[in-house]
Amino acid sequence: RCMVNSRFARVYDALVRHRRPVLAVLSALVGLGLLAATQLHVDVSFQPFFANDRAVAERTEQFEARFGQRSGEYLVAIVGHDDVLAPSFLRSLRGITDEVARIPHVAEATSLSTARTLRLAADGSPQVVPLVAPEALTGSHQELAPAARAALLARPDVRGQLVARDGKSAVVLARVELPLSDLKGRSPVIDQFEHAVEAGAPAGSSVRVTGVSVVEREYGALVLRNLVTSVLLASTVMLLVLWARYRRVAAVVTVMSGVWAALPVTLGAFWLLGLDLTAINSTVLTIVLVIGVTQGIHLQEEFYRQREHGRSGDAAAQRMFARLAVPVAATSLTTLLGFLSLRTASISAIRDFAVASSIGIVIVYCTQNLLVPVLLRRLQAGPSHARMAGRARVTTAILRLVERVTTRRP
Repeated sequence: RCMVNSRFARVYDALVRHRRPVLAVLSALVGLGLLAATQLHVDVSFQPFFANDRAVAERTEQFEARFGQRSGEYLVAIVGHDDVLAPSFLRSLRGITDEVARIPHVAEATSLSTARTLRLAADGSPQVVPLVAPEALTGSHQELAPAARAALLARPDVRGQLVARDGKSAVVLARVELPLSDLKGRSPVIDQFEHAVEAGAPAGSSVRVTGVSVVEREYGALVLRNLVTSVLLASTVMLLVLWARYRRVAAVVTVMSGVWAALPVTLGAFWLLGLDLTAINSTVLTIVLVIGVTQGIHLQEEFYRQREHGRSGDAAAQRMFARLAVPVAATSLTTLLGFLSLRTASISAIRDFAVASSIGIVIVYCTQNLLVPVLLRRLQAGPSHARMAGRARVTTAILRLVERVTTRRP
């Protein structure tokens, strides 16, 4: 143990001697990490949450190659109105559908006003005719006869398909030819689709836009908002706890410095390794935050104890680094191996989470052990910090009390 401590004491000496280039490199990594974070791909599709069964995937690919992509290819606008079979509404619906059909990458636009059906002619030959009579779409304001309304709404390909079962809304469908996985490419199509429907909807109607792509895009925005919120909330809580514990700005900054540096570097590692930001691995930053603060508290407390033993600030920081570098590494390694065990999962999102969390644990260990000794020597080694106001003594007194209670009552 003495030999190990001696070696790490030399590592500390080298770190202090080269602190300027170390801080410069770390600052550059933080900057690059922030830049790389803006390029991260947010994958909130449902595919990563399915188990990998290559045989099933191949059959799906064969089906889509022959029949086209059926799952999630449509954007859907639900246009609510009191009378969806009124000629004025049908004309507005036709205008919306025509406008949607002109959007790039929309292969087909369908609504009640454009749908067609198959019927038999007098001679028995099949004919494809408009589902709604053309005269209902002219400017004559001719109402559909009650019998025609009832017959139209009774059709199974209309009721519950193109018109809601309560008859109070109709849909406009846009079949997008872009792959479902290309959410970035589909996003401008969604924007144009929403604009076309809202601009063409008649007065007094309501519009709701949905579809798998729309849900995934909104889910992606929700994931990003939750990521920022969770990191800010966790950081605020940690700062309050650390302030209540130490009542010193220098101590709080020292504990948090490596954590704040590790967060953007971790995101940069995501980009470098080609990891997408998913609903699962977006929690990695919170994990890094919690583990990093725990490590920082261990280092700060050991520094306080060394100061109370009479060592100077530099000597206390060196002693702290030498004594705790290996134990903290051992706890980090144990945690890392626990997360890496998730690589055995059959779900790709969980396997990626295992890699992402392991990377974050390694990075925050490195940043804490690089920054904390330097900041301790810079911020807490002066004469004003010669006495630690009994901060560590409180902890030591509690531990000794617990020791006496437990050993007397084995």
